[in-house]
Amino acid sequence: MSMMVEIKEKTIWEHHLKQLSGSIFLLEWWWGEFQKSTKREVYRLVWVREGLSRAAAQVFFQPFFGHIGYGVVTRCPLYAEDITREEQKKIEEDLVAWCAGDHGKQRWVFWRFEPLVDLEAEFFGVFKIPTRQPQTTLLLEVSRNPEILLQEMHEKTRYNIRLASKKDLACRVIPAAEVTREVFNVFWGLMGETGERAGIRSHQKVYYWQLFQTASLERASDVYLILISKENQMLAAGVFIGSGDTLTYLYGASSNRERNSMAPYFMHWQMILFAHTHGLRWYDWWGVNPESVSHDAYKKSWEGITRFKEGFGGIRTVYPQAREIPIDAHLFKAYQLVKRII
Repeated sequence: MSMMVEIKEKTIWEHHLKQLSGSIFLLEWWWGEFQKSTKREVYRLVWVREGLSRAAAQVFFQPFFGHIGYGVVTRCPLYAEDITREEQKKIEEDLVAWCAGDHGKQRWVFWRFEPLVDLEAEFFGVFKIPTRQPQTTLLLEVSRNPEILLQEMHEKTRYNIRLASKKDLACRVIPAAEVTREVFNVFWGLMGETGERAGIRSHQKVYYWQLFQTASLERASDVYLILISKENQMLAAGVFIGSGDTLTYLYGASSNRERNSMAPYFMHWQMILFAHTHGLRWYDWWGVNPESVSHDAYKKSWEGITRFKEGFGGIRTVYPQAREIPIDAHLFKAYQLVKRII
């Protein structure tokens, strides 16, 4: 069986991740460092057998009162391609035992688990909760011929992409290391316009700025801010993150001006081409509604953005529901009570 080890060096962590199947930016070293800037503690765990990586998980501790808080495990563990169900079960049990263990001054009340794949192990006292990360996404296979991708899109989407190409729009791809305050403020202004128009709550301004700053400091070369403009008017923006063979669309915004220029369609088509020319396989839309309106994760407020994303095509992927697993039963009950009141 595999042995669990905590990793504290970037090069060693990246070495282990490269041996596993697939990739997701939530496990990248720089993302962990970014989470540190939001006052979270970060723990990086790998399971090794006979010198080979079998799984990895990036675990965060989120304090809510002094040293009291909870653990967060999102879209991991990431497993080796040939992992067996028995080995996966043992790794899940190891992870639960580690989260319930001694963490010095920290007092873990519970841990929130948003697994990448269905659990093999069974745990007592588990509470199913809504996921914080989108439970359903669309994955577009951009390694294929772009002309075929266009043909498979919804007719309206294809029309709007072609219309946008005639509107003299410009696309600027800005790596995190080149995101200046001036450029960032343009993005933040568009986020504000979008929030007011759609009634969407965003993170605080410093959150996004720190994302680019951390990516730059950690030399993450595949984190980008995209700006779409027309005659010096900024019409759309997006934050895109590359990891392994996937480019993920994390955040987006658009202006109230020049709506008939179809700037968001232009931005996504340009980034689909960008992913294709950089040899990536997948374009992850990072969040759509489930197909069934009766699904727990279905949001009426997401209907418009889901239709927009579905127009480009892709494979619908549904992740397992999140769980909360109590560690301190008494404090967990108190936490649930306070959460209901608030």
